[in-house]
Amino acid sequence: MKVYTKKGDDGKTFTGASERELKSSKSAELTGSIDELHVQLGIACSLFREHYQEEEIYHLLQALISKCLDIGSIVYFVNSNNIQSTSKLLQESFSESTTKKMEKYIDAIEATLSELKEFIIFDSCNSTGMALHNARTHTRRMERFFVDWYQSKEPNENMYLVQRYINRLSDLLFVIARKYGGDGTPRSKINSII
Repeated sequence: MKVYTKKGDDGKTFTGASERELKSSKSAELTGSIDELHVQLGIACSLFREHYQEEEIYHLLQALISKCLDIGSIVYFVNSNNIQSTSKLLQESFSESTTKKMEKYIDAIEATLSELKEFIIFDSCNSTGMALHNARTHTRRMERFFVDWYQSKEPNENMYLVQRYINRLSDLLFVIARKYGGDGTPRSKINSII
């Protein structure tokens, strides 16, 4: 398969819809943000592997990267009106049990951290912690694109599963970041020189 097809030279791309869409469309913006998150999670995962020897968290990060592809597939299936594939993937990848597993990780990791009583400044984080925080901010951006994109689609009662997953993902990345080099400095401890 060739890397270049020249089909996108006209500023349009295929997102699963019946016709090619502008690369600035809601679908293209969303799929682009999913790709950005995929890469940012990959960077965080690579840095984690380089600096920490905790296989469970490493494999968790790998699984989160894989879920990006599932979100991209959901976008494609919804755009192509493939209701059967959409429903199947929603139930398989974004079920209640997936959310519960994420919440268990969040609770377990958070129990090892000091309680947050104020905002933290990301001034003293290591590269792994910052990459995880960056992935968290990419998650929030992708969430905004997802909500905007989905508002323009036919209602599907199961799409809240993806929304719930994305929301939990940013929470999970936050606690993982704090635990592994991204705890930062409490704002009250910053010298106010300006």
